[in-house]
Amino acid sequence: MKTTFKFLALIALATSLFVTSCVSTKKMKVSQAHIDSLKKDSIETHKKLNEKSAVNNDNTNIVSQNKRKKENKKITIVSLPTDTSLPPDTISRIFNTDYPNASEVMWTLEESSLKNENKKIKNYKVCCLLQGNKSTLIYSEKGKMLEIRIQITQDQLPPNIYTAVKSKYPDHIFKSVSTVKNIKSNGSYIVVITNQTRTEEKEIRLMENGKFVE
Repeated sequence: MKTTFKFLALIALATSLFVTSCVSTKKMKVSQAHIDSLKKDSIETHKKLNEKSAVNNDNTNIVSQNKRKKENKKITIVSLPTDTSLPPDTISRIFNTDYPNASEVMWTLEESSLKNENKKIKNYKVCCLLQGNKSTLIYSEKGKMLEIRIQITQDQLPPNIYTAVKSKYPDHIFKSVSTVKNIKSNGSYIVVITNQTRTEEKEIRLMENGKFVE
C-alpha cells in the first residue's frame, strides 16, 4: 500500500514537472515571437523615416538650387545715348510702324546675365506717351515685343480688381494703375499703392480674374 502511494506520488511529481516545463517553453516561444514582431516593426519604422528624410532632402535641394539661380541672375540698366542708330534700326522700324503717333519717346537698354556665363541678354525698353497715356514697351534684341504696359485711370480699373486691392489693402491709396500684356499672359494689371503717409510704396500685379500674382 505504501509502495503504491509512493509510486503514485512520483508519477504526480513527474507530471507536474512536465507541465511546468511545457508552459515555460510555450511562454518562451510567445516571448520570442513578440520580440521578433517588435524588431520587424522597428525595422519598418526606421525604413519609413529614412524614406521621408530622403524626400525632404530632395525638396530642400530643389529649393536651394532655384534660390541660387535667382541669386546668380544679374540685371543692369544702361541709358542709351541720343544716337539715332540706337536702338537697332529693326526695332525702331517695328515701334514706329506700330505706334506712329507716340510722343516723348525715350529708350533704355536692359542687360541681363548669369554669373559664370559670358552671354548677355539685351532687351530694349521704351517709355512714351500713347494717346496721352504713359506707356512702357519692352522689345527683345530680335525685335519681338515682350511686354506693353499702359497707364490708365483708377476709374478705368475693373470693379473686381478694385475690390480685390481694397479688400487686401484697405488703408492704402492708389497711386497709379496700368494694364499689362506680355508673352506669359494675355492680360493683367499693375497697381501701385502707398500708405496714408505716402512713406511706403508697393507695386502689386493682379490677373484679370482678380487673383494676385506673387
